[in-house]
Amino acid sequence: MPEHDDRIPVSAPLDAVLQSALQLPFCELVVALDFLLLNPSERYDPHLYVTRDDLKIFAAQASGRGTVRFREAAALARVGAESRMETLMRLGNARVGGPELRLQAELHDGQGCWIGRFDAADDEARAIFEYDGGQHLVSLQQRRRDAVKLQAARDAGWRVRVFFADDVLKSSLATGRRMLHFTGRPERPVRPMLARLLDERSGDRTEPATHTSSPMSRTLMSGHE
Repeated sequence: MPEHDDRIPVSAPLDAVLQSALQLPFCELVVALDFLLLNPSERYDPHLYVTRDDLKIFAAQASGRGTVRFREAAALARVGAESRMETLMRLGNARVGGPELRLQAELHDGQGCWIGRFDAADDEARAIFEYDGGQHLVSLQQRRRDAVKLQAARDAGWRVRVFFADDVLKSSLATGRRMLHFTGRPERPVRPMLARLLDERSGDRTEPATHTSSPMSRTLMSGHE
């Protein structure tokens, strides 16, 4: 750390996301906004927290480059995703026109006993969607806890679909279709522009969903050097 008292200027959280709107793949904008909306009891910096009203007002008043992308991302941001992968999983559901999912769903059995908290739930279909990171695979204690929780959910009449990194990183469309297949729901069309935004991936050759104003912007969005 530099040994001086000079302050380093930084952007406010929502300003930073807006400034990144033409550089980041669209789904990563939603990831960033989901993080800002999350308000756990302990977090790295409480000054990063924004409310739904904060986001709504900022999106309405935003102007300049990247505003359209930012507003689309703000419309998809939700309170409850506790990791990047949980957001990407949820956006797969949005890509295929899936129903609104209940995030961090607290489930109870028929006697009212608490089963556990789950990443996302489709209440009508009685379906649970969980993302399992590496710790769920390498920790025997974690695997045992997961097995007990998931079996309790199944015993209570819920079906469980677990996703891993490879499931959610490659394609929002493929992720969403797996979710629909699991619940038996039909795929519903989404707006072409939104579909293209959700199909963007970092470092791939996906064409940006919105026109950019300079060759440099197009280079950044396409992942080319």
